[in-house]
Amino acid sequence: MLEAKMVTHLSTTNLCREEKDVQVWGNDEVRCFSMNSAYECLTKQGRGPHSDVFKYLWKAKAFPSVVTTAWRVLTNSVPTRECLSRRGVAMNNALCAFCQINVESCQHLFLECKHAMCV
Repeated sequence: MLEAKMVTHLSTTNLCREEKDVQVWGNDEVRCFSMNSAYECLTKQGRGPHSDVFKYLWKAKAFPSVVTTAWRVLTNSVPTRECLSRRGVAMNNALCAFCQINVESCQHLFLECKHAMCV
């Protein structure tokens, strides 16, 4: 199905030898890559119900490592065994390293595991 659509699209496309083939970035007028344009692209994708939370988080008067850890917990990007397993990292099991009872997720590690709470 997809191949048929692609063939149809390509067969109706006119190629001009006079046109210069160039790479462009984004939909802005400059169409050049910059860190600002990449940041804009990422922040537009990430807007949602938690965007205000992140706004306040980055303005918090705390050590950068604390703010970064909080951000990683909120975005579920802490490299827990569950997260690593989801990304295809091979491991023996995804159980919590402390209690060996539940899957090591952000919620379990920071809210549920009694052994982790002691640390």
